[in-house]
Amino acid sequence: LALTRSVGVLILIPLLIEYFDINFSSLRISFKKIKFDILYLALIPAGLLLYMTYLYIKFGDALAFSHAGSSGWNRKITSVLATLRSVKTYGAFYRVLFIGFIVLSLLLLAYLIYRKVRMSYIIYSAALLFIYLSSNLLESVPRYISIIFPLCIAIGLLSYESSYARTAFLLFFASLLT
Repeated sequence: LALTRSVGVLILIPLLIEYFDINFSSLRISFKKIKFDILYLALIPAGLLLYMTYLYIKFGDALAFSHAGSSGWNRKITSVLATLRSVKTYGAFYRVLFIGFIVLSLLLLAYLIYRKVRMSYIIYSAALLFIYLSSNLLESVPRYISIIFPLCIAIGLLSYESSYARTAFLLFFASLLT
């Protein structure tokens, strides 16, 4: 995951939470479970580091993927509020689309909290949303949000519980195919 997308290293967060069996109600971490297999988790950032090494050898810049995004597509890291303020530069349809996706993802995240889904999933979703919304452009936000798998779990849970939600999600996602 980290080899194909730079934000893939964030998968390390829920995996560490699950590995250490962190209890969030008492904030206890179980270090007794640490074994040699923890080294497998080092493979996650190793993918990104391997790619950065390749970029350094090939182009002399380990962060070429980041610099290409900032120079070619005018992407840069900014605050979430600055990104949300940039919505006024888009037409009405895109304003509704971008803000709608953001609001839907926040509602789905709240639903995950309400349903007491694994805290590692909630933290992972929140971290990804924060990273995606820290870009200065909103064009890719719906595409990025659509791959946050805990939000897909929330959609599945809602669809299972309510036929109205199932129909609404079917119509919504079918409209995206056109």
